[in-house]
Amino acid sequence: MINRILNILTYVFSAIAGIIFIIAIWNEFLILFGWKVSIVQLGLGRMLELSAIFVIFVMALLLGQIREEIRRAK
Repeated sequence: MINRILNILTYVFSAIAGIIFIIAIWNEFLILFGWKVSIVQLGLGRMLELSAIFVIFVMALLLGQIREEIRRAK
């Protein structure tokens, strides 16, 4: 049961990190043409930092799952 919840969290946080990354890059691309997405209040660096935080959390979840699988195999 807990593995299922962790799998769902992994997928959700991966999707959130990807969406934030795409929005950050897209916003910077639009700024090159003089446009700005009004819903984005954060700068590029802050959005990439937020995306990296989610990615690090996903990596920690995956490493925990790998460790549990190795313990079960022994």
